[in-house]
Amino acid sequence: MSCRGRTELHRGCGLRNPARDAGGEPAGVDALRPEPRLSRILRLPAGAPLSDRLFASGVEFPCGGEGICGGCRFRFPGGDWELACQATTTEAVTVEVEQWTAPPTVLTDEASVTSIEPQGGLGYAIDLGSTTLVAQRVDLRTGEIVKIRTGINPQTRRGADIMSRIAYDLQHPGELTDAIRRQLGALLGRQAKTAIVAGNTAMHHLFCGLSVEPLAAVPFRSPWLGAQRFTGKELNWPVDEVIVLPCIGGFVGGDTVAGLAVTPLGEGDALVDLGTNSEVCVARAGRIRCASTAAGPAFESPKFRRGTHLVESVAAALAAGQVQPSGRLSGEAIEGLSQAHVRQLQLAKAAVASGLHLLGASGTLHVAGAFGNYVRESDAKRIGLLPAGSAIQAAGNAALRGARFLLLNPSRREQVIEELLARTEHVELAALPEFQDAYVSAMRFA
Repeated sequence: MSCRGRTELHRGCGLRNPARDAGGEPAGVDALRPEPRLSRILRLPAGAPLSDRLFASGVEFPCGGEGICGGCRFRFPGGDWELACQATTTEAVTVEVEQWTAPPTVLTDEASVTSIEPQGGLGYAIDLGSTTLVAQRVDLRTGEIVKIRTGINPQTRRGADIMSRIAYDLQHPGELTDAIRRQLGALLGRQAKTAIVAGNTAMHHLFCGLSVEPLAAVPFRSPWLGAQRFTGKELNWPVDEVIVLPCIGGFVGGDTVAGLAVTPLGEGDALVDLGTNSEVCVARAGRIRCASTAAGPAFESPKFRRGTHLVESVAAALAAGQVQPSGRLSGEAIEGLSQAHVRQLQLAKAAVASGLHLLGASGTLHVAGAFGNYVRESDAKRIGLLPAGSAIQAAGNAALRGARFLLLNPSRREQVIEELLARTEHVELAALPEFQDAYVSAMRFA
């Protein structure tokens, strides 16, 4: 069965891992092993190129079909492993796909919004994620969520990471824009008044049809960061107006604006959204300093369920002395956990940890996103992803909740956004003189 057709919904906001027992730290070799890599047999009818048919069946192409990541390996029965993105057959075939097939986790966040300006009709709050999409149909009079629909961002066909998609869009302008507009439109149903769309800067630009060329190279400064408005007719959507939230700077976009709208930060507090492109926002001296940290695929690895199992495995290996603080594996190999996996996690956690340090986080960490919702707090602190002495508060899907808050408060919407933008500043971490030392230091496991 395709994982696209059985997307998993998680509505809680507690930091937890449902696959873990409640008791204590793991021990023993079994606890150190990543979940087994699964394969599945697919029978594909004749038609489109093999890669297109596999994508429709839920197979991911992390490098966008460039043939460099090895994430789409397949084989014909009895044959050798090949890369699906390089295959050309259009015949009816039976293939075995070597890829983790757990459905992507989608946080639908049904936590209540306390401030509501009663209106008539319906509206949509939309989380335009790099990987997953969520559309909530909302009763504008009561604030009740009437329906939730989720999907996969079709742009993942052209790369799991944002930079791959930017490169693709520069070569094939308009294709990714059309794809995401169609996919989101398909999630909507009944006619509505307003839709609020929240996404990072790359998603904002690709959805709106803006040039992504300024985002293709350092210093990643785009002149088109403002809110964008469309009529439903322009997008072929069943809504009167569509508002795409503005961006802050760099890759810190409207999803962060929405998250900050519903996450009050005291002095030293931080909002952290963990994913392939993680964002860190820290409140200091009346300002909110925001940065994007390129965490890479470690938090969303197809080999390790939601990325959390990689964190669990390394944390357990550290506790057992099988991984040194430097990241080097000690003694005999751990089945399923390679030196490359550990290094990948080191790079990811160093990006986030150094960002928190350089921006001055010293209070409560509000951790948002699916990875943050399921990673075990003790494991995150054990590897040094989150500071050992920090208080952690799960924020769930803060971007979606913020989009809903702005949808339900039209008279305050612009004021809230303007005040947030006035308080926030984008920080390019790599440009800070102390960044290199902080990053290298953060690569060590706590």
